[in-house]
Amino acid sequence: MPSTRVQARKHLKEIILLFSVPIAIILLVIGFLYVPRLFAHPGYDFIYCSGYSCDNTFSVNPSGQLTITSDDKPYRIDDSNLYYYDIERDASRPIHESEASRYTLDATSKSPDGYTLKRSSGSSGFLFWSDYRQNWSLSKGIVSQPVTLSSDSSNAFIGWVVQNG
Repeated sequence: MPSTRVQARKHLKEIILLFSVPIAIILLVIGFLYVPRLFAHPGYDFIYCSGYSCDNTFSVNPSGQLTITSDDKPYRIDDSNLYYYDIERDASRPIHESEASRYTLDATSKSPDGYTLKRSSGSSGFLFWSDYRQNWSLSKGIVSQPVTLSSDSSNAFIGWVVQNG
């Protein structure tokens, strides 16, 4: 019959294993989610629109200038639905159409340095309480940096700012 000291060591090893496996899994998940952010360094600001008529209202012409493709006044209340996202400050600010037209824009989905603006949606909650969110990020391969846009619901990308006016 094994001694109590040997049994105590065996139980201690089992307890350590019991707690170390979940902790290791949690650390791996945290590493998988947060470490790629350390290597994300996007270099281009962008302009986007927040509102339901954005896709039909603004576009970028071949010379890189913002153009108004339609003027649906019943849906467009004012010009405050255009936003300039500053990469350095991780912040958006409203801009007027006249200011946006001074920038040279690149309307391709991929920035000149290879990043794309992506939307990922998710929900969380318990039983009757739920929270549906749409998160935005600048991604390049597995490297991703979350961005905070003015509104989570109806944003439309217009273009990357390649030259300030």
